[in-house]
Amino acid sequence: EALYDGQTLSVVLPYCDGGDLHDLVVEHQMKTGTRYGLPEEEARRWFRQLLAGLHHLQSMDVCHRDLSPENLIVKDGKALIIDMGMCMQIPVFEEEITGSTESTPIRKRRRLLLPQGVVGKLPYMSPETYRNAEPFDGFAIDMWTAGTTLFFLLSGAKYEHPFDPIFEAMTRDLAGLLPHWGIDYLSPQCIDLMQRLITIDPRHRLTLEEALAHPWLR
Repeated sequence: EALYDGQTLSVVLPYCDGGDLHDLVVEHQMKTGTRYGLPEEEARRWFRQLLAGLHHLQSMDVCHRDLSPENLIVKDGKALIIDMGMCMQIPVFEEEITGSTESTPIRKRRRLLLPQGVVGKLPYMSPETYRNAEPFDGFAIDMWTAGTTLFFLLSGAKYEHPFDPIFEAMTRDLAGLLPHWGIDYLSPQCIDLMQRLITIDPRHRLTLEEALAHPWLR
């Protein structure tokens, strides 16, 4: 609820007492005495909820631009996306579908956004956001941060910037990096999904629809 008395705007929000997903990983590390992330099944459950939240945002043509485990808070066993301060409405246009037999052969196409500054958290930030040099696809940067969030949930590891050795390894060969760290128990489908999300070229990165159809999530 939003309350305004003529001078002060007060926003009333639900109280979420379960911490955030970053906290859950740290607690798991402390409990198990390891530096690794969550079990695969648990990470998958949280990741499905992250994608459900992204689906809601994308249905309104909104990109978040600051997804991270710290911005996924827990309430009643569910993960909620918070911190909408960097969100942007994506401009769209409609075009006719050539050869369509539908009564209203129209589809929405989103436009690229001009560089908006280096925003978000470095351990999850997409390469195009870090470079801040060319127009970007708002949905694609959210899919990158979804991928790096999943990477953290499963590995407990982060990279500091796009010149970090971890960044180079995770974008080139996750299937080699994770066993090198001793994380040799993840399924091939799980690693495949992460690798296809953590793809430097946004044109080759999985879309939300493609991620939801991936075997690991089905």
